[in-house]
Amino acid sequence: MRILREPKVYLVGKTRIEEEGFNAFLADNDLLWPTETDSPEGQRLIELFGRNCYMSYGQKAGSPDNETYLNNLLGFNRPGIAHGSVTEHISFNFMVVGAGRGFTHEQVRHRAGWAYSQLSTRYCDFEREKEDGTWDPGFCVPPLAQLSDEAREHYEACFRLAVVNYTKAYALISRDIREKFKDHLATMATRQQQTFIRKAARGAARDLLPIGTEAILGMTGNVRAIWNTIVLRAGEAAEPQIREVYVQVARIMEKELPGIFKGIQYPTCWDGTTCAVMPRDKV
Repeated sequence: MRILREPKVYLVGKTRIEEEGFNAFLADNDLLWPTETDSPEGQRLIELFGRNCYMSYGQKAGSPDNETYLNNLLGFNRPGIAHGSVTEHISFNFMVVGAGRGFTHEQVRHRAGWAYSQLSTRYCDFEREKEDGTWDPGFCVPPLAQLSDEAREHYEACFRLAVVNYTKAYALISRDIREKFKDHLATMATRQQQTFIRKAARGAARDLLPIGTEAILGMTGNVRAIWNTIVLRAGEAAEPQIREVYVQVARIMEKELPGIFKGIQYPTCWDGTTCAVMPRDKV
């Protein structure tokens, strides 16, 4: 088993421009693209979808460059609402490791604009021994449980005990299923029996796994959903482990879409960790 002390966010995919179709759309409809073509692809796509609403191409363009266009669109240079709906067309794919199921229970409450694929405690082997090239179960110590060696060591001891209890429960439940449901198992081939018992026993034994059990999460969000979730989850009032995830997400988005994710501030929170404060609440 692994003891994990901080989460890590990986950017593993994103929406990309299909240049042939992009250019064919402009050419077939006699539209002149009005701004530079070396802006980040996501920013160009957002500009495309925004200009489509008003057919603001060529001499009707208004904004002379991508940055100015996005500033006007999203309200960075004026008070009032942002026209953020066009940012829903662009998505980014993340993998989050080193965060427990407490994080995922909160994250999946963000439904609009997000998609999730999460490690299953029913199908994954928490009773397994580590093997080369395979996954090793992890357990996550939250930031506030790392303020002293005593607290951290207590957490780690509890995690190890949980694995012992889980493994014993898994063995007992597997034995009981074999003994009490012989007739049902007899209708299956040997390999099917093994799979059936393993899945059923894990499904029962996993109730002993703590909420700090690592829940490797694949999550995809559109730009609007990402922005609005950073607002909610990276501020000082957020739970520290979730905040750590979203400070990393904010820094990733700054690099990927610098014309949109700009003006973010990173003050120090009351607990010594970093917050991310967005320049406006919602887009």
